[in-house]
Amino acid sequence: MPKNYKYDVALSFANEDKKIAEKIAKALNELGLRHYFYENETAENWGENLFNIIINRYREESRFALILISENYVKKKWADIERQIIQTITERNRSCYILPLSLDSTVVEGITDNILHVKWEGKPKKIARLIKDKLEIMTENNEQLTQKRDENKGKISHETIIGNVGRDFNQTNQY
Repeated sequence: MPKNYKYDVALSFANEDKKIAEKIAKALNELGLRHYFYENETAENWGENLFNIIINRYREESRFALILISENYVKKKWADIERQIIQTITERNRSCYILPLSLDSTVVEGITDNILHVKWEGKPKKIARLIKDKLEIMTENNEQLTQKRDENKGKISHETIIGNVGRDFNQTNQY
């Protein structure tokens, strides 16, 4: 069963790129998408350990991580920590997790050279729409996988059992 996440997407960005992140967050709101934007949780996060916040928001609570890649992003300590945590999150249900958005030509090893990314064109609504489309595609794919699993439930025959234990079992127990 697919996991229900608190957030559809978490935004990771350098403070210098905050204006762009705010525009994207506003566009996400307009489409009814739940997003993590650190300033929206100032009271909740107050006094908490920053590492725990980052790990919880990005690893546990968000379906996707939107990374606003820029020269500023690679120079910032906390953005770098977020990026490293984000990069440790492997595929979820055979799907992607990192959604890179290139604000300039900055290269981030393991992201811009390995993962398809979108270039920022100054259109936050376009980015929000792409995220919504991605979520819909992922939901549709998960529903198809669940349906196939349910259709095949209980249909495993003794011929599908492999290995010595399976052969021994089939030889000693007639169906």
